Amino acid sequence: MKLAHITIFLLSIFEYAYCAAENASETNVKIIRAYDEAVNMIQNKKDKKQAEKKLVTVVRALELQKPINPHNLGSAYFYLWECNKTLAYAQKAKQYLSQALLYKEAGEYYSTKDPSTYCLLGELCLFLKEYKASIDYFSQFLKFVKELKLETNRSRVYRDMSIAYSKEKNYKNAIIYIEKSLEEFPNSKDLHLQINRIGLSLFHISFLIKGNKKMEAQLQLNRLRIQLGQLPQDNDTVKKILKQCDVFQNDINN
Repeated sequence: MKLAHITIFLLSIFEYAYCAAENASETNVKIIRAYDEAVNMIQNKKDKKQAEKKLVTVVRALELQKPINPHNLGSAYFYLWECNKTLAYAQKAKQYLSQALLYKEAGEYYSTKDPSTYCLLGELCLFLKEYKASIDYFSQFLKFVKELKLETNRSRVYRDMSIAYSKEKNYKNAIIYIEKSLEEFPNSKDLHLQINRIGLSLFHISFLIKGNKKMEAQLQLNRLRIQLGQLPQDNDTVKKILKQCDVFQNDINN
């Protein structure tokens, strides 16, 4: 079973049934359609401005519903935040998704079918610099993913956990989780994916240096330079990474 994006439910306060239900109103169907279109735009990296317009409409419609469904509204605000990383949207998304966790029906749904909400909250708390909460939410997400045997992007979750631990200056755990992220990241000949993997390696080296493991950092840096030597040297991103490698080398030497 693969985790898709959070599905939005609108029939009752926590009645987890999709819009195909017979009693779904025409208004709800329109809201769901606009939500799905916007989320697909964001996930496929298409027109984010158009996605944002659709989601603003969705949020306004959801805020008019009585009673307010915090799961739906929080999910919509989360993807609004994904459009432009606005602090206000992140705060709203966290507020409503946190409220959703308080409902028994929601908790059962998240823990038995789709725990994605914990991952969303982890991302939001990381952005809001609430690092301990971020780690806790990601840990809950991974726990349920394992229990439910779901397929998901663990590499990204491990990366974000490593960043949260590094912000807490817990470099031991930061190193553990960035190494888990690298293990989960797929090997590929695609240049974009190779550069993304190198981005994880940069985090790894940074955490090793900050954790005073300079010998290991030097080893990883040497390996990284070999990898970079196999990529197009005229690529702007590769050039920036090479400059960062020089910075790391200076940090290791000092």
